[in-house]
Amino acid sequence: MSESSTKKWIAVARILAGALLVHMALPKFSSAYLEAFPNLLNSWVSGNPFPWYKSFLQAAGGQHDQTLAMALAAIEMLAGVGLVLGFLAGLAAILGFLATLNHLLATSHLAAGSLPFAAAAWETPNVYLLILLALLFVAKSGRTWGLAARRGSSKSILW
Repeated sequence: MSESSTKKWIAVARILAGALLVHMALPKFSSAYLEAFPNLLNSWVSGNPFPWYKSFLQAAGGQHDQTLAMALAAIEMLAGVGLVLGFLAGLAAILGFLATLNHLLATSHLAAGSLPFAAAAWETPNVYLLILLALLFVAKSGRTWGLAARRGSSKSILW
């Protein structure tokens, strides 16, 4: 496979990953999600096997659960749009990675399985999305079929 062909497939993967993030973010911009978020946050906190993450969720959620809900949705949406457009695709991949990691840490104990982060976690698509986003960051995916390619930015780390 030629280098040009490889770059095009990486661009296709970037666009699809971005579309997936947008698809996951869209329902979070609803009043139903905002109303359900306190209960969702409680389920993330109760029984979470990571004490440091549990305390983070309690501190971040607390009285500002609606702000946290909108911030999570906005980060996911910005990452998705950035990946689809190839605009600051490196930064978008990092944001998407962090949003996906956050979701994985928050929900890993809710999956069926004896260990909170073992076999059951690997069955969720979030793990594969996490790996894909890391690879898109390393592959400088915005330089093909992206706004970064149109601008001619070849030296920026955020490409």
